[in-house]
Amino acid sequence: MAFVHGKEGYLEIDVSGSPTDISAYVTSVDGFPGDVASHEVTTFGKDTVARSAGLKDTKVTVNGIYDATVDGYLAAILGTASTLSYGPSGNAGQKYTGEFLLSSYKVSDPVGGMSTWTANFEIASGDLSDLTW
Repeated sequence: MAFVHGKEGYLEIDVSGSPTDISAYVTSVDGFPGDVASHEVTTFGKDTVARSAGLKDTKVTVNGIYDATVDGYLAAILGTASTLSYGPSGNAGQKYTGEFLLSSYKVSDPVGGMSTWTANFEIASGDLSDLTW
């Protein structure tokens, strides 16, 4: 089994039709591959809860160190759908890819620390194409 260190992560977003590597600005990615809704379908006479799978959903939070370059990229796609591609073990390894809506983008500027940003993405359409080689 090959373990992966977080420093190997790779994140690419589509900015104006051009895939753009923003890995140099990212400190964490959280949310892949996502969740599946669970619906209770227990009927009379059962002693144990029964459930059925529902819709898949992926919500991704990305954090990073502020830079005017990445600020321009994220501000440009705020409120629109864009292709997001994340490789936990780098660009050459397996990746999760999908069309995501950038639903929020916020900059934090603490007086005693580095300026940072947080971006929240939600799957926009289609299925998440996971483990693409």
